[in-house]
Amino acid sequence: MTMKLCMGTVQFGMDYGVQGFKKTDQNDVYKILEYAIENGVTTFDTASIYGGAEKILGDFISASKEVSIKVITKLNGTCLQGVKRKEYKNVIFKEVSKSCTTLNLNKLDGYLLHNTNHLYECEILAALSELKKDGYINHVGVSVYSPEEALGAANNAAIDYIQVPYNALDHRLEKNRFFEKAAKNGKTVFVRSVFLQGLLMMRPETIPHYITSAQNSVEHFQKICGEEGYDSIEGSLAYVKNNKKIDYLIFGVNTLDQTKEIVEKYDNIDSISESFVAKIRKTFNGMDEKIVNPALWNKR
Repeated sequence: MTMKLCMGTVQFGMDYGVQGFKKTDQNDVYKILEYAIENGVTTFDTASIYGGAEKILGDFISASKEVSIKVITKLNGTCLQGVKRKEYKNVIFKEVSKSCTTLNLNKLDGYLLHNTNHLYECEILAALSELKKDGYINHVGVSVYSPEEALGAANNAAIDYIQVPYNALDHRLEKNRFFEKAAKNGKTVFVRSVFLQGLLMMRPETIPHYITSAQNSVEHFQKICGEEGYDSIEGSLAYVKNNKKIDYLIFGVNTLDQTKEIVEKYDNIDSISESFVAKIRKTFNGMDEKIVNPALWNKR
């Protein structure tokens, strides 16, 4: 199995990331998408809650008439609040239809649960399975945040796609053997947060006040990268690419230059230093979850 790149689109619709990147201008988005497709990146991850990301992507699809594009989007995590269970199916069908219309697509490659509590709702999974059967979506999935949720998804027969956080500092899913379980059960695994929202590429002294606890770890990571001949982008990509049980690596960008740099560096990583991987695993064994889980960063 060869790991592929999947472009995340949250930056196309809203401000995002620890470095405070602003939403990408639409003209720049089109240039980014054109370059990505020309260089073999044809799978895109988005969501209806990513500001205008779905619309921008849909406008591009309509204008370019690009047929190779595969889009994965997500069920709004709050759309079922206050809805009776017997109405879940109708609401989900409307959400899928709305995303297809916005994206200018007849079918979605993947439709993911964004609220992991929905993973345990039989009515929701039944509705998604019916949409899959009827040809509106190719794959049912979930975006998870914890190792426990990841294992739950790996053991759920209704789930095809699983999106998980994973990077050089975050080894939780290796420890609980999620990747082995997912592969055994035939799941397609997407990893996100490969750069930890850009934290791994920052100069330690510029890290924001709310995550200064990560300074030493980032400094050590970048030192190891340097010792092995990598920069921080190459090191981040190499560690993830070393895991042969991952199907897609999701990356987000704000500029065309960033896109070119990541795609080119990813493509140029052929042989990965065993000593690099060993150093990373030893140095960052048992990291504090308050560092590796952005949901726990206190941004106040």
